[in-house]
Amino acid sequence: MNVDQPGKRMSPFAALRTSVLCRRDMPLKSARDTIGWWEARRIPFNLIVGSVGILTCVIVGIVGLGSEVLFHSEFGLPNPPLFALFAVIIYGILANACYTGGWVAELIVRKIWPRRQIGSQR
Repeated sequence: MNVDQPGKRMSPFAALRTSVLCRRDMPLKSARDTIGWWEARRIPFNLIVGSVGILTCVIVGIVGLGSEVLFHSEFGLPNPPLFALFAVIIYGILANACYTGGWVAELIVRKIWPRRQIGSQR
């Protein structure tokens, strides 16, 4: 529920923006504060990405096995299956590299536009 307007539901993006994971109560003053803010959220990020990845693998596995059983066709299952493990590991590494890119981009933006308040709730 939206605190500002009782009885009206918040959009999913507004709810995410005001959640504990995304909200900043005070503006960050230094690069160390910025990096610390991002890194404090890395474990929840990895848990969310990992959970969605596991769910995706289960769905792809069910569809792949179902297509073999019902239609006698190989659909989406790598040969050998070990390739899927490598893909999952590479996906996790790249997801964390992109997450690191978040605080790198924020530090660059802070350097270019030093007077702007980035991410603070006004």
